[in-house]
Amino acid sequence: MHSKAHYCFIFENGEQKGPFPPGKVQRMLRDGEITDAALVWREGLTDWQPIGSVLPRLATIRQKEYLKFLSHPTTRDMTFEEAQSQLDALVRDNPAKKLALDRWDVIAQKRDEVLGYFRRSETKCPVSDFDVIPVLEKIQESNPIRFHAAI
Repeated sequence: MHSKAHYCFIFENGEQKGPFPPGKVQRMLRDGEITDAALVWREGLTDWQPIGSVLPRLATIRQKEYLKFLSHPTTRDMTFEEAQSQLDALVRDNPAKKLALDRWDVIAQKRDEVLGYFRRSETKCPVSDFDVIPVLEKIQESNPIRFHAAI
């Protein structure tokens, strides 16, 4: 838990927001609610600072998904750099894991496309987010060349 003194204000696109706890600001950056161009101020700083110089960037959802796919634990506060370093170490000198991760990446991209389509069309997806993966895996198995070419 952070004291109120650690709470951050955000300045981006001419608009000031906040205060927010540091973890919230990190999640906002990770989730694209704010960008790397955002400036941050909190008690103890003499001026607005680039967000990256004040708070470490959290691991992306995709990075955590990759680590879980490779049976590697993640933590809520894992940074982008930590996650990338662990991913690099897991696939370095391991062609089988690299190939599995590449295959998973294609399926994850397709899943995001399918779910994005339903969100944009404001239509309920006929299968759960979780069930989309096995459906895509079956499609990939039946026609791998076309499946990969459609990216």
